[in-house]
Amino acid sequence: MQSTTKFFTVMAVSALLTACPGSGGDSSSTATASSTTTIYGLAYDSTNGKLYVANAGRNTIQSIDPTDLTSSPTTIAGGDNVAGTTNGDSTSARFYSPFALAMSGTSLLIADTGNSILRKITSLTGTKTVSNYATAGNFNLPTALAASTTDLYVADTNVHTIKKISLADESILPWAGTSGTAGTTTGVNRLTALFNLPAGIAVDTATGVVYVSDSGNHSIRKIDAAGNVTTIAGVAGTSGYKNSATGTSAKFNLPTNLVLFGNSLFVIDTNNHAIRKIDLSTNSVTTFAGSAGAIDTDLNASSGSSDGTGTSASFYFPRGIAVDGAANLYVSDQDRTKLRKISSAGVVSTFTKTF
Repeated sequence: MQSTTKFFTVMAVSALLTACPGSGGDSSSTATASSTTTIYGLAYDSTNGKLYVANAGRNTIQSIDPTDLTSSPTTIAGGDNVAGTTNGDSTSARFYSPFALAMSGTSLLIADTGNSILRKITSLTGTKTVSNYATAGNFNLPTALAASTTDLYVADTNVHTIKKISLADESILPWAGTSGTAGTTTGVNRLTALFNLPAGIAVDTATGVVYVSDSGNHSIRKIDAAGNVTTIAGVAGTSGYKNSATGTSAKFNLPTNLVLFGNSLFVIDTNNHAIRKIDLSTNSVTTFAGSAGAIDTDLNASSGSSDGTGTSASFYFPRGIAVDGAANLYVSDQDRTKLRKISSAGVVSTFTKTF
């Protein structure tokens, strides 16, 4: 059993870590997998066609063939149910509740959330090596990553800020928000704006625009190339479910991860059990998949995991999202730790293996 309060109050992030087995620190420790095992961040690698999965519950990074719904996940780094901070080859490396992933060239960047550090896996098609990344950073439960061609953006969730890291030299800048201060300030420069538990980032590499899922404010924010912050969807500080609405007339309930494809921004509306779509030309909001029905009380309930098309499908606290070059979406769903696939036409299907 895992209630909404336990699962997301920190989306309030420490509650999420409490729900995951293992404990952090330099010394490894073991724990038994259970129904609380959860997968979060996803990243699609266009080079080798693999989908990477941050398995926070098992403290591992896994890969899977996204073209085969019957394929089994393979652990590429980390010790199954063993937490720690060890670097080195993929079998000896240790993580603690990794939450987010991002591709950067041929490397995979990881928000190792339980350890409040960033990690990097190199040579994904050969011998894999795990190392710390941007070691000069002082992070506090980072939960989302997004890479452009030159920079990595990090949602440093517990201090309500976005940091920017140069991919060239790993230098770090405080980029948006006021560290340690939650709020809803908008219409101002990014450095004076206030956010509340940002938990998703997407970058438009063509325009330099960054989109932020401002989870604690139940809204989606936009930071333009000049650094101006506006709210493009959702009612700041008010949760709910309002569909087929435009901009701040729409409502979300704890939006988390984001992914951009063309002129559409797809939003994981976690507590509404739905994937929402924002048309960026008009900021109109619709439900692309899932239906915001009653919240189940049993994580292992069979309800909330139906396949189908669009709103005839159902999800249970979805969290991670990625997109491939054919506009297929991949979503990590917390009902029995499932991976779901949504075609460009909105058809939802489920990978048969759990994680």
